[in-house]
Amino acid sequence: MKYYPSVLDRISICREITHKQTSEKRMEAQKTAVINSAIESWRFSKVFERMLGQLDAADTRRYTSQLRFFVKQTEQTLEDMGLRVVNVEGLPWDPGMAVTAVNRADFEVDDVLEVNLMLEPILMEGTVLVKTGKVTLRRIE
Repeated sequence: MKYYPSVLDRISICREITHKQTSEKRMEAQKTAVINSAIESWRFSKVFERMLGQLDAADTRRYTSQLRFFVKQTEQTLEDMGLRVVNVEGLPWDPGMAVTAVNRADFEVDDVLEVNLMLEPILMEGTVLVKTGKVTLRRIE
């Protein structure tokens, strides 16, 4: 059997490219999974906060500590991946915000508005927007 280095080199290069593409796809899938988990964790923490308001004082303190720990761990995991959650609740609404205002049509153009409630958080990777948020607005009197 005769050795054809150019053919073997091409095969080797194709394998490397395929391996690299597979690794990149796997990393992108993992990043997407972390992003989705972060969004669901954020939603869960908001529901949990509302539930805390219905407990007695002793239970509220205990569960508040557990929630703070959960949120801190989630934020640390995101930070390790270069991601962060941005919450704009209570801020004056600006049409340039990276959010979809689900009730914007309920207000006049000249109304002064603020973000009432975040339905989904904004996710950033450094200064790059990863996912836009969803909010409800309210009129500032």
